[in-house]
Amino acid sequence: MIYIVFVCIFAFIISHHYPS
Repeated sequence: MIYIVFVCIFAFIISHHYPS
């Protein structure tokens, strides 16, 4: 389940770059 980890990390970075 590599995609799950990838999406999780990606979303985590986006949250820090674009905190809404």
